[in-house]
Amino acid sequence: MASYTNPWATRFERLINPEEITRLAAVNPIPLTSIDSLPLEAACKSLANNLTKVFVPTKQCIALIQKWVGIAQAHCLTQYSDSKQFLEGVYAQEPPLRSFMPALCLTGLAGVGKTALVQALHRVIFQDTKIDVGSGHTPFPLTSMWVITVNAKTSSKDLLAALVGIDGTEKRLLEVCRRRAYRDGVALVVADEFQFATQSASANSRVTQMLLSLGFIGIPFLYVANFSLINRLMKRPQEDQQRLLADPLILHPDLPESDDWHNTVLGFNAVAPEIFAFDSNGIAAIHYYSAGLKRAAVSLLENSYRIARETKKITKVTTREIELAYHSQKYSLYRNEVEILTRQKIENRKIRNDLWCPIELPQSKQNIASEKMKTERSENLAADVLKGALTAEERNGLATLTKPQKQKKKSTDITSLNRRNTMTSEEMKENENWIREHLK
Repeated sequence: MASYTNPWATRFERLINPEEITRLAAVNPIPLTSIDSLPLEAACKSLANNLTKVFVPTKQCIALIQKWVGIAQAHCLTQYSDSKQFLEGVYAQEPPLRSFMPALCLTGLAGVGKTALVQALHRVIFQDTKIDVGSGHTPFPLTSMWVITVNAKTSSKDLLAALVGIDGTEKRLLEVCRRRAYRDGVALVVADEFQFATQSASANSRVTQMLLSLGFIGIPFLYVANFSLINRLMKRPQEDQQRLLADPLILHPDLPESDDWHNTVLGFNAVAPEIFAFDSNGIAAIHYYSAGLKRAAVSLLENSYRIARETKKITKVTTREIELAYHSQKYSLYRNEVEILTRQKIENRKIRNDLWCPIELPQSKQNIASEKMKTERSENLAADVLKGALTAEERNGLATLTKPQKQKKKSTDITSLNRRNTMTSEEMKENENWIREHLK
């Protein structure tokens, strides 16, 4: 039957359009004003909360949402044809769903924006309506998707019970899930935060069973996993891997020179226009110091604001505050991860399991990211080594040259950088310490 007479499928038709996805998925928080009037901690928390809410639909995100909407529509086109067939399925002893549906998997680095993408998918696809099938029946509910956050749930029974809101045996819960999924026209199940169920030595087997239980509902299901969980699942037997890892999709950090990253930072700018107004240099610096991870970028900007607030009369965050925030103690966890990610890309080798994609990437993607990081790191390394080779007197002269000045005076005493003075042992040790500090 043509899709225009199939209300289960037609609800998705307009949602495959990239422009419609962008419109529904985007989140632009109301700009913060007079944030400096708040106490420091309250201001920082408010800023971080609003930065976290920003969602700029990138090309990657639009393509992934488009794919998942298409899968949901395809399920409805093949599963439902007309009211008569639907009612037969509702009253059948066993709903006419597949006995098992292989998983869709979304993975990526922690903090890259996977949960935000799932929330965007929900904004695009979610709609609770009713469908009138005639024949004297009251309208049936029509639900596009089920979403579940795993968190502390520790068993298949917990997952299934959360989906339908009742208690019972695992077998009974699965029967209810299948019946309701068919009756309500559910076209997609999404499970997020599965990494929190991997905290014990027996987690591999338990998490595998939890994932498989969602597949036995018989409708398309997507689970979100960090690299740590993917590594665990890749140790499972072949049959489990075929069911859970056959169609993995990776959410990558945006490239620093891309329009997507540029627009993302403009979205951050719009959160607090009185504080942020990053130009191309600032946009590049935020990427360099966050590796393009959205969660790290939010922390970096929050710490940058804190530093600006504590050290300046007029709170404006510049690249100087971003650099100071990067080297701050509050950002140390992210800094260590950024340094490892950079080294891995440059050296093309795994240093930390949870920061290394276990799924083989196309060589072209690896080369682009690796060469970009090599170039950025080489430029910064060369500048730091050059500065570290200067005497204290020459470094002071360089600071004078690079310090912003309103008007250049005609007569200025500048220490020549071409004249080499003999370094004392104390100066050499000072330079060594300086280089170490700036190359962390």
